[in-house]
Amino acid sequence: GIRYNYLHSNNVMRASYQKDCILIALPISLKQSRDLLNVVNDLCMNNAKVFNSKTWILKPHPDLNLESVKEEFFNLFQFLTIENQSIENLIQKSSLIITNGSSVAIEALVLGKPICIVGARNGFTQNPIPPSVDNRIWRLCYDEHDLLRWLKSISLLKDKDYRELMEIGNKMKLEYFEPVNLTSVRRFLRLK
Repeated sequence: GIRYNYLHSNNVMRASYQKDCILIALPISLKQSRDLLNVVNDLCMNNAKVFNSKTWILKPHPDLNLESVKEEFFNLFQFLTIENQSIENLIQKSSLIITNGSSVAIEALVLGKPICIVGARNGFTQNPIPPSVDNRIWRLCYDEHDLLRWLKSISLLKDKDYRELMEIGNKMKLEYFEPVNLTSVRRFLRLK
């Protein structure tokens, strides 16, 4: 919809090549947010060298009760920067987006950003990424080991690899998004 219209803008900055800024986009679900934060917390506690070499930005869903997870993950929150900037700006400055059950994953993919979808520890994993999307741009991670492997893979990417990720994103944009304009709105509403 209208929220995604920026993806068609000529002013959208494409994938950054910085390897130091990681965005954690918490979904609305408290359970999913806990699953995600458990994986990041385990990485923080067991791989401090890798964890401390990155800048970790947290963007909670606007309707998530952040205080309830802050208390549970008090130590982890000492290392996170909580941001209230637009998700668009945060995606653009991040080199990896960690989320689950969120349309943020799709936005980031369209922009050529690597994604980590954190799988559920029990129950169903809510992965918004269609199965047809090339897995060079995303990983399903169930624990800190999966996340660490994905972080190491991303750190090895070269300019050529980032261009390929951008091509994957462009293909996805063409397949799943349409610019919002009078013609597309009329077509959507089936008006003549």
